[in-house]
Amino acid sequence: MNTVLIGSAGALLLLLAFGLEKFGVLHNESLPYNGLNLMGAALLTWYAAVLVSWPFIILEGIWALIAAWYVLKRLAGSPENR
Repeated sequence: MNTVLIGSAGALLLLLAFGLEKFGVLHNESLPYNGLNLMGAALLTWYAAVLVSWPFIILEGIWALIAAWYVLKRLAGSPENR
């Protein structure tokens, strides 16, 4: 698959999560919101690694880790996220 398509898909997923949250469709601690963030940031981390763009790798890598933490927390059924 084309590298630019993967990076574009990642950006689209992040923008989708952002837009849906801002329009009140998703809550910022919901599984769908954080799942979209995780997938988008993971794809963009891969894209940044292909480009060897360290600032972008750090930004998206940390973004993906934070989203993964929220996804795992939500899947584990943390009482504060129900």
